[in-house]
Amino acid sequence: MKKIFILLFSISTGLYAGPNAVINIAATYDKFYDLVLPDQILLAQAVKAYQDGYNKSAFEKFKQAAAFGNADAQMYIGLMYLKALGVDQDWAKGAAWLRLSAQDKVKKHVEYYQSVQSQLKPNELKQAKKEYTIINDEYGTLATLKRRDRWVHKQKKKTIGSNLGSLASNVQSYRGVGDLSRGVATGSNTAEKNARVMEKFVDNYNFGIVEAGEIIPKEEPSN
Repeated sequence: MKKIFILLFSISTGLYAGPNAVINIAATYDKFYDLVLPDQILLAQAVKAYQDGYNKSAFEKFKQAAAFGNADAQMYIGLMYLKALGVDQDWAKGAAWLRLSAQDKVKKHVEYYQSVQSQLKPNELKQAKKEYTIINDEYGTLATLKRRDRWVHKQKKKTIGSNLGSLASNVQSYRGVGDLSRGVATGSNTAEKNARVMEKFVDNYNFGIVEAGEIIPKEEPSN
């Protein structure tokens, strides 16, 4: 596996009881008050755990990142099932997770899935389809889109009363952390940028947008 840049952040994830538990993860910022999206932090923590030899912990962190729709995390889960790293070996589940990651059409994700699929026996292919249906219900696009939307709204509730009136956390509360050379005006601009990042975390994901808790598919371009 290629090394992924390890972000030097710490977050409180609480007890991970299932994919929806990730919405309790607090928004995290770097020293410049820029928002770091939760799936990227969880992915970095998972890779760090794997590199340190804690395969079971890495597996759980990858699942948390996958719950936010991180395709790389979904790919790594599939590979861990194939190689029996932190989990019992299961080619059907491995193939199912790789199929899920391949939905983003990224070349390496597609190639991994196609390679494994071509090696499966007929009974394994059948089981992989069943496993994919189960996984897709909890970690597929629709479930992920709703989960991302719930996470953003949870952050929004924490910032009610902010002078900015945005989805971003009020950066004034982060004064004394990181680089203090950036002025208040810059901080305000940063908070507004973070608001846009949060909104895009939902709106730019695969398909559709979320309005009032409902999934609204994007319109196909007219010919």
